[in-house]
Amino acid sequence: MKRVWLKRQCFFPNITNHHMGNWTCIYTDSNHISQNYSVQVLVLSNRTEYCMVNHTLDNKGLYSWPQLLLNHTAVVPCRSGEGMAYRHCHANATWGAANTTECSYISNVTKLLQQFALLNISLVQYSALNATQRLGMLIQEKTYPLAEIIDPDDVMFIAKAIRNYMQYIKEETDLGSTLLDVISSVMNISMPVLSRAETLYGACTDIALSAEELSAYIENVQGQKSNLAVERFAVREGFAGVTCVWYSAARSLPPRLHCTTTNRTVAPLLTVSDAYIHASVQVPPSLLYSTADTGLLFQPTPQDLVVSMYSEASLFPLLPEPGDNDGFRTHRAKDYYGRSTKREDMNMEITSPVVGFQLSGSPTADGELLEPVAGGR
Repeated sequence: MKRVWLKRQCFFPNITNHHMGNWTCIYTDSNHISQNYSVQVLVLSNRTEYCMVNHTLDNKGLYSWPQLLLNHTAVVPCRSGEGMAYRHCHANATWGAANTTECSYISNVTKLLQQFALLNISLVQYSALNATQRLGMLIQEKTYPLAEIIDPDDVMFIAKAIRNYMQYIKEETDLGSTLLDVISSVMNISMPVLSRAETLYGACTDIALSAEELSAYIENVQGQKSNLAVERFAVREGFAGVTCVWYSAARSLPPRLHCTTTNRTVAPLLTVSDAYIHASVQVPPSLLYSTADTGLLFQPTPQDLVVSMYSEASLFPLLPEPGDNDGFRTHRAKDYYGRSTKREDMNMEITSPVVGFQLSGSPTADGELLEPVAGGR
């Protein structure tokens, strides 16, 4: 079949903005078959508006965006990786956010943490415990002595890596304690980075919940770290509540969590006269049981009570939220369980240790227990 090329021209003697748009030429070829060809006409004048030349810098690199017509999208190659980066020019002559999702990270630390998060243990020659130990060394700046966790995406990948390795906790005995070591190291990351990671991804909440879930697979002594502690108790019929105190035998020594399931005050729990108490909590049985119509307390289903202590509020940062005057103020927009909250006391920055307790499993009749709160020194 012989291909025949037809040349057609279209002239605009006096072009105006009204000529802008798609123009379609419709014709019938020698075989009496209808054909069409469309072209887009852009009319440029002294009054044409553009998005001006602009630059953006993020964890995927530095990008230069050319002058662009309104309602169009600029496409440039990634600075790292094989994909493309995109940025839209809106109708009001302002640039949108740069979309660099196809591009690779430029930080070697972020690249490594991403690999930890995506690692498939079944395809490598080392265990989840080995991977967790390497992750902990990276966070503690032992792999790269000058490395620093400064990107919220780093924290997000750490949270995903913890979840990734938790699925092997039943197979590897020491994995739970080592994962808690990683969480302990995360608490040393700067608060602005943690706050941003929580705002964007909820990473801090996920890490705190992971610590509580790990308590089901470790001995209580393994849940004792220098800046956090978690302990789990079985709540069954006859449970009389729990009293816990987080203390140091001396100010220079790391704290220890000591709990008893008898309804006693904190003072009799300590055998060290000059103990330094960081925080304490007493959970009465009335918070763990439902009230029957007769006034008696009963517990419908067996559950576990998880008590957690944190030396500071690193995993519970203040979150930015738009204010009434188009500004930004710090506010915990959601509580520990993801519920919206507007309580004014949540606007305060917590500088003391944080105490948390909750029932795992089905919630109580009155809903889940309190989120972590500031503990006393």
